[in-house]
Amino acid sequence: MQTKREFIAAHATNDEVAALLGVDHLVYLEREAMNAAARVGNPKLETFCNACFTGEYPTGDITLERLTALETDRVQNRGEVGCGAG
Repeated sequence: MQTKREFIAAHATNDEVAALLGVDHLVYLEREAMNAAARVGNPKLETFCNACFTGEYPTGDITLERLTALETDRVQNRGEVGCGAG
């Protein structure tokens, strides 16, 4: 899996991402609109983990430093451990 810094949108404008994807127009849902859409499928849901967007993890023990260390480790060790796929 790519790290957050390796995502296309991390360092590109909407127009640049649209061009890379070969689409005419690109829009993103607001976080609350995305959560509301998920509630349509299950109205009992009250909260969502939006940590990948906000950086606020519900466990309370994830810090920017910890995420940076994990990302660095993942990038340095990429390809050394296989997942069993050819």
